[in-house]
Amino acid sequence: MSKMIPTMKHAPAVSAALGTAMLCCAAPVNAGFVGDTLYWAVSAASPFFNRSGSLTPNPTDSQTVLLGGAEGYTFSADGVSSTFRFEWNSSNNGNDIDVSNLVIEVTDIDWLPDPGAITDAFDIGGAGDLLSVAHAYSTTDDSVTITYAAPVTYPVPGQTFIEFGIRANHNVPEPASALGVLTGLFGLGAMRRWRRRVGAKKLDD
Repeated sequence: MSKMIPTMKHAPAVSAALGTAMLCCAAPVNAGFVGDTLYWAVSAASPFFNRSGSLTPNPTDSQTVLLGGAEGYTFSADGVSSTFRFEWNSSNNGNDIDVSNLVIEVTDIDWLPDPGAITDAFDIGGAGDLLSVAHAYSTTDDSVTITYAAPVTYPVPGQTFIEFGIRANHNVPEPASALGVLTGLFGLGAMRRWRRRVGAKKLDD
C-alpha cells in the first residue's frame, strides 16, 4: 500500500489546516484582575462620609475604614469572579443617618494577564438602602461608578451593603490567534487560486 506524501499541490490545504489548528489551540482569555491594585472612593454631601482606599485581590482582598467608634466601611473585591461588595456597618447606639449625594467609585481596574475594557456593571445582591435606593452605574474602560439618586440611610446600629459585578470586553487577539488567522486566510486564498488553475487546465485539455 502506497503512502500519500504531501507535495506542493497540497500546500494550500496544509496551510488552511494549520491556521484552523492554531486558532483552536490559541490560549484562552483570562478575565480577571487577580494581582492588580485597584482604588475605591466614597463621596457624599457631608465630608464626614468621604473615604478612600486601595485593594490588591489575590484572589480576594478587603479593607475596612473606620468613620468613628465602631462605625465603618468595608470594601471587598474578588479578582476571579470580577465582583465587589461595599458595606456600611455600625455597632454603636444612636440614630440612623441620611446620607445625600452618595457616590461609590472603583478605579484603575486592570485585567491581568490579558487586557480588557469594562462594558457594564450590575447588581448581584445586598441588603438595606445601599441596594434598595435607586442608583445607576456608569463605566469607563477601567472604572465603575455608582451614583445614588436619593438619600441613603446609614443604620446606627445596623448594616447595609451592596454586591455588584462587572463585565468586560476582551476582544484583543493574542499572538497565536492573530498568526492563526493570517495563516488560515493565506491558505484559503492559495487554495482558491490552485483550484482555479486546475479548473483552467482541465478546460484546456
